[in-house]
Amino acid sequence: MNKLIIILLIALPHFLMAQSKCKKSDIKENLELYFVLLEANRLDETLNFIYPKLYDIVPKATLAESLDEMMTDTTMQIMFTNSTIQEIEDIQKLNGVCYSNVHYTYNMNIHIFDSDPSEPLDLNFMLDMYQGLYGDDNVKLNKDEKSFDVKAKEALIMINDPQYDGWKLLEKKTGLEALLKGLIPDEILNKKTGSTEQK
Repeated sequence: MNKLIIILLIALPHFLMAQSKCKKSDIKENLELYFVLLEANRLDETLNFIYPKLYDIVPKATLAESLDEMMTDTTMQIMFTNSTIQEIEDIQKLNGVCYSNVHYTYNMNIHIFDSDPSEPLDLNFMLDMYQGLYGDDNVKLNKDEKSFDVKAKEALIMINDPQYDGWKLLEKKTGLEALLKGLIPDEILNKKTGSTEQK
């Protein structure tokens, strides 16, 4: 009997640690670090925060190459600032995996450079395009600097899957609905749900 009590006492902290993994405070901490890397333009490092099951569909090396091309693009410079979490929805646990929908905002500056002086930039066309994506009131064109200031509202899904270490994320971008449906349960994609998980 004494041995059984000792075993239970040893096992209890590990059990409690496992139960406390799905916390909103950990989501906040992970996302704030993700935003720091994003704003420092360390985009290659942000790939470590992505839900690894995505890489079964789109190889990590392919995404890394795309990010590298964007970072070395001499025709455009993109900077992110003031990334702010607006809401972390209640955590829901399905089949041993924890999920939470997160809403956030950020500012983005897009600076366009003339790659070919013989072909003038159509800034008004680009303005219409960005306003279509982010809303008329959220995009400002500075014609003298050939830049756009964007105020964006976005959402993502945080996932704590026992197969991986800690919270990972997937962005909820327009056009990615079919991909997300293959990775995330419909209950998470379409509903706000409560949770009894520790916060």
